[in-house]
Amino acid sequence: MRASETGRLRWLLLTAVIIGIGFNIKMLEAYLAVPAYALLYLLAAPRSLKMRIAQLVVAAIVMFTISLSWAVVVDLTPASQRPYVGSSQDNSELSLALGYNGIQRLLGS
Repeated sequence: MRASETGRLRWLLLTAVIIGIGFNIKMLEAYLAVPAYALLYLLAAPRSLKMRIAQLVVAAIVMFTISLSWAVVVDLTPASQRPYVGSSQDNSELSLALGYNGIQRLLGS
């Protein structure tokens, strides 16, 4: 809310960081609020449309970087040196995040 009221990038980035951390905790379910936040910022922030879009792109990059940090670190660690990624079919944190705890959970399959 504060990001859309002030148009300040730091509040938008703080939201992106929190959602990124949320992804590491609840995986793809953390992204359920992203469309609402992005639309609110796009429609209400007191900046030019170009600036709002640019700031949303920067926030998305930050969000995805933080979101994928844990999965990338786990997947880059050799399988013999880490525990098996439970509930995954191929011992991959990324496939767990996007598959079993991602699309499958959102669609109920």
